[in-house]
Amino acid sequence: MEVTKLRVVKESKNEFTGKSGKVVQDVLVVLDEADNGLKNTMDFILDEQDKAKFGAQRVGALMSVNLSDIYPIFGGRLKLRGQVLHVA
Repeated sequence: MEVTKLRVVKESKNEFTGKSGKVVQDVLVVLDEADNGLKNTMDFILDEQDKAKFGAQRVGALMSVNLSDIYPIFGGRLKLRGQVLHVA
């Protein structure tokens, strides 16, 4: 889709019961760092492959992401999914 730069503001976990049992997702609350970027924070779902690209400290990191999915969630927020290309 599109490559964008996102700053990690906070990290949390999303837990729910799915069709195959309990699901735990690592969620990064991010802020768009583009010149004309969005002003609200968004939730980025972090998968197992992308966890290895981060060091011990995720909060404050600037990451380049190739976005594949953007969809609305509760309260007018956006949830993002994609591939982390680079972490600084």
